[in-house]
Amino acid sequence: MAERLDQAMLAELRALMEDDFPTLLEAYLADSERRLLEASDAWAAGDFDALRRSVHSLKGASSNLGATELAGRCQTLEHLARDQVADGVPEALDAVTAELREVQAALRSVRATC
Repeated sequence: MAERLDQAMLAELRALMEDDFPTLLEAYLADSERRLLEASDAWAAGDFDALRRSVHSLKGASSNLGATELAGRCQTLEHLARDQVADGVPEALDAVTAELREVQAALRSVRATC
C-alpha cells in the first residue's frame, strides 16, 4: 500500500510538521472523504462545476501528500467536468474512488506509525 504514496514527500512532511503530522493525515482522511461525496453528489445532480471544484480540491490535497496517481486520476476527471463531457465521467469517478480507497488505507498505515 505504501507504493501509493511518495515516501520521500511523506518523510519531508513528517520532518516539517513534526508533532502536527498525524493531525495533517487525519485532516486529509476526513476531507478526502467529504470531497469524494461532494463529487459523487455533483455527478448525480449533473452539476459539472461542483464536480470540477470537488475533484480539483482533492487533486491538490492528494498531490501535496504525495498521492500522485490519485492526483492524476482527479485531473482526468476534472478535465471531463471542466469540458462538460459526460462520457467517461462514471469510469473516471470510479477510478478516483478506487485509488482514494488505496491511498486512505496507506495513510492509515502511516498514521499507525506516528
